[in-house]
Amino acid sequence: MSGVQMQMLKTVAVIIAGLFVSLQPLLLGRAKAAVQFDTLPVGATLPSEASCASLVRPTPEIHPTNATYNQRKGIGGNYTYPAVTGNYSGTTDEIIQWAACKWGMNEDVLRAQAVTESSWLQNHYGDFNSDGNSCSNVLPVGTYAPQYYGDITHTNVCPESVGMMQVRWLYHKSAFYSSTTENSTTLTNNAIYSTAYNLDYYAAVWRNCYNGVFTWLNTVERGATYASGDVWGCVGMWFSGRWRTTPSLNYITAVQGHLTNRTWETAEFATRTTENPILQPPSNTDQSAPSVNVTSPTSGQTVSGTRTVTANASDNVGVSSVSFFLDGSTTPIATDTTSPYSFSWNTTTVTNGAHTLKAQAWDSAGNTKVSTTISFTVSNAAADTTAPTTTITSPSNGSTVRRTITVRANASDNIRVTKVEFLVDGVVKATDTSSPYSFSWNSGTVSKGKHTLQTRAYDAAGNVGYSTVISVTVR
Repeated sequence: MSGVQMQMLKTVAVIIAGLFVSLQPLLLGRAKAAVQFDTLPVGATLPSEASCASLVRPTPEIHPTNATYNQRKGIGGNYTYPAVTGNYSGTTDEIIQWAACKWGMNEDVLRAQAVTESSWLQNHYGDFNSDGNSCSNVLPVGTYAPQYYGDITHTNVCPESVGMMQVRWLYHKSAFYSSTTENSTTLTNNAIYSTAYNLDYYAAVWRNCYNGVFTWLNTVERGATYASGDVWGCVGMWFSGRWRTTPSLNYITAVQGHLTNRTWETAEFATRTTENPILQPPSNTDQSAPSVNVTSPTSGQTVSGTRTVTANASDNVGVSSVSFFLDGSTTPIATDTTSPYSFSWNTTTVTNGAHTLKAQAWDSAGNTKVSTTISFTVSNAAADTTAPTTTITSPSNGSTVRRTITVRANASDNIRVTKVEFLVDGVVKATDTSSPYSFSWNSGTVSKGKHTLQTRAYDAAGNVGYSTVISVTVR
């Protein structure tokens, strides 16, 4: 592009920006009256994608170069944060609203941070490196144009960070691959091709940080102790990968400056652009997601003990794996790679009461689908910790015995006695498994004099009860 053409383009952009700023009160009048998306508390139940999509307020597009990226949704899911989908399209600001709503983040904080990262340009690149392994394969080592006013041309390098939130290839592989098996069949480059996915992924990282998940931050260099509930600490962590260090604090200050000035509403902001080409994803003959549903347990069912959890899954090419998720966890309780998709689950590992289960299926192209969540009840009997009781009824304590006698005992339990053992001088001499409990003892097999008798009663849970030791004299 010639210098004259570039100057003409900038002049047109300034005119458009002026119109945008002058019309903004009219365009956003209703939006300003609506409730904005704000930070939800730590551990809050987050709204669904669909509900957030219905709450997004219409806003105009100020960066037309984002249009292609804004219409693309993510494919293949995310193996680190399964709720990340990029399943939304709209203007840049509408996508920001959707991501903020979905992850319970203040929308203006997200707007300001996106200004800091990329000036709201999805085809913005950063963190240039000469090592091609540090970058996605669609952004190889080469020559890259200046990314902002005053920047230089980048030669013999490639960009590690991409998109609205500058998602970095080296540290966020799940934003580029659909599986931990990182190969050409699982490479989606979602963070590059989809504005919604880029923002969705970042907001998921922020929410996990805000909820206190990233305890590893307290094991590395830090400027303070990491804890949940710190909006700005998590903003800074995205930049530095550390907690409230000097680079983090400087970054936070920059974001707060854009928040205070509302940079995204200025005429100058609308003129910002890059000379990077619009990237098109490679054609993928398989873009059909699998279908999947949990078949056992069924919704509303009550379960106990150990049972087999099953799901059906199918795909136009082939299902590669099915994972099962319990109670909204992002970590699967089990994964099966062959049909029938199932696993054996000991329900006593969870509390009695209401629980939820869903399955997620993947195909080899990285397409994924999450099943409808089912609700069911776990009801396991309380553990039996009550020991049986037992007493010797004959002979009596202190009695004298000779020859062969019958030793008798009573035994009872809150559930069932399984056996009673008879001990002479602490050694088991007989076992009886049914009432009345007794054994025939030839006292002539022991020396004359005093000896002890005792019984032990067992139940099915392994609890053991002991009788009082009695003493008898053998003549």
